[in-house]
Amino acid sequence: MAHTTEHPPAERQRATSSWRTIAWTLLLDVALPFASYLVLLVWFGVPEAAALAAAGGVAFLRAVVIWVRERQIGALSILLVVRFFLGVLAALITGDARFVLAKDSVVTAVVGLSVLASLVLARPAIFYIRRSLSPRKHAFDRQWREAAGFRRLNRRMTWVWGLGLLGESTLRIAVIYLLPIGVAAFLSQAMAALAIVVLVAWTQWRGRRSPVDPEE
Repeated sequence: MAHTTEHPPAERQRATSSWRTIAWTLLLDVALPFASYLVLLVWFGVPEAAALAAAGGVAFLRAVVIWVRERQIGALSILLVVRFFLGVLAALITGDARFVLAKDSVVTAVVGLSVLASLVLARPAIFYIRRSLSPRKHAFDRQWREAAGFRRLNRRMTWVWGLGLLGESTLRIAVIYLLPIGVAAFLSQAMAALAIVVLVAWTQWRGRRSPVDPEE
C-alpha cells in the first residue's frame, strides 16, 4: 500500500506564513514603489531623479506604520528611513536618476560590510537579529553559552548574509548603469527584495535543520 507523507500542521502553517511574507515583501518593496515612480513620471511629469526619490517614500511610510503599530523602531525600519532621506538628498544635489538608484546599493554594501565586521565581536550580527525576532530569547542566550554548534551556525549565517548583501549590491549597480533607467528602476528594487527574501528563507531553513537551534 502506498504510504502518503503528511506534513505536520505547524510545518504547513510556517510554509503558508513564509509565502505570505514573500508576497507582501514583493508588493510593498517592489510593485508599490515602482508604480509610484511611474505615476509621478508619466502622469505628473516629475523628473526621473525626483520621481525615484519620492517613490522611496513608500519605505518611509512603512517605517511610520511600524512605529505607530509597535511603538518601536527596529534596525530594518531605520535602514528604510535612511535610504529614503539619502534618495531625496541625492536627487536634490545631483539630479541624476541612476545615482539615486545606486545609493541604495551603497547602503546595502555598507550593511554587508558591517555584518561581516560583527564577526570579530563576541556575538555576530545575525545572532542578535534572529534573537530579536524570536519569542524564545532566553533559549537563544542559553544555546549560545552551551552549544558550540549553535555558535558556529550563527557565525556561518553571518558570513552568508554579509557576502550575500555585498554580492547583491555589486550586481545591482551593474544593472543600474547598464540597462535603461525604467528597467533598472524595477529590476534594482526586485533584486534588493529578492535577496532579502532568499537570505531570510535560507536562514529559517538552515535553522530548522540544526538540532542545536532554538527555532528547530
